[in-house]
Amino acid sequence: MIVLRDFAFFHAERARVLGQLGRYPEAVTEILAARASVRAKNSPAFLGEVGYLYARSGDVANARKTLAEIETWQKQGYTVRAELARVHLGLHEFGLALDEFDHAVVEGEHIHGLLTDPILDDIRALPRYQVMPQKAGLKKL
Repeated sequence: MIVLRDFAFFHAERARVLGQLGRYPEAVTEILAARASVRAKNSPAFLGEVGYLYARSGDVANARKTLAEIETWQKQGYTVRAELARVHLGLHEFGLALDEFDHAVVEGEHIHGLLTDPILDDIRALPRYQVMPQKAGLKKL
């Protein structure tokens, strides 16, 4: 695997596509390549996706380690509620994911793909999710 250090977002998008195809081992490799980029090393960038993909690949231990890493960034003052929520989604902990998304909305954190991201499909029918876009000031598509 060649890591294109200047192409973190390329690796991240490739990881998302591979994840949607259920090719989780490859997706994990790609998202870790995104994390290895110069820009992402000293930030929580892509950690939600890392944890989500670990969880969906069955690697619960690394998903939990990623949660702990995100919580460390949170203690340092970073806004990472949506990242925490994504890992909980991967672990099928929907109540915890919705709790984190609720906190993110209240705190004014941007939730990337709230209306369109396919990884949210598992929770779209839940009443708590259904009110979230409106709380976030978004209009349904």
